Amino acid sequence: MLAGQTDRKGQTAVQALSQNTMSRDALEYLIDELDCETIQHVLTKTDAGGRTALHTSTCPAETTKLLIENISRKQRKEFILAQDLQGITAAHCTRHTDVMWTLQETLKEFPDGEQKKLICIRNSEGNTPLHCVRTPEVAQAIIDTLWDLGEHIDPYVFEKNSRQQTIFHTASIAGRREVITYLNRVLSY
Repeated sequence: MLAGQTDRKGQTAVQALSQNTMSRDALEYLIDELDCETIQHVLTKTDAGGRTALHTSTCPAETTKLLIENISRKQRKEFILAQDLQGITAAHCTRHTDVMWTLQETLKEFPDGEQKKLICIRNSEGNTPLHCVRTPEVAQAIIDTLWDLGEHIDPYVFEKNSRQQTIFHTASIAGRREVITYLNRVLSY
């Protein structure tokens, strides 16, 4: 099974292609050429850091949708909620708002609580995806989902990680001024 072969980082060709925004056509072609069993194996295979293709994807939502659509419905929830060796999910590392929406929309297929689980899941440092947001748009996608679920946002915004840091701490340390501005604006409502 050539598609399942890995490089020195433990990555398959699918994982390598998912990191390159210029390779969507090649990724689509590769997935089209594989049989269902091989696709399931290659997409859920983890690299040396425990990351799947969904973790390593730096591409916008079209690639995320392509990866998710090619996972069997039975495996989708586990694929989206999969944590690497540091406990990081795709939601912790997304840079794109549309990717967060795609993850959330896919989880709507499952019983209540699954969308909330994606928002509340913690990595090894106790950070939720909200602690890790890089843009105000991704923060808004998370906050909007909480509101859609009928949740009050204060407990999530003031949630502390294992270092007793709130998302204001982590955003400040990372120099994410726009995220802090957005959160202050949301909390003033």
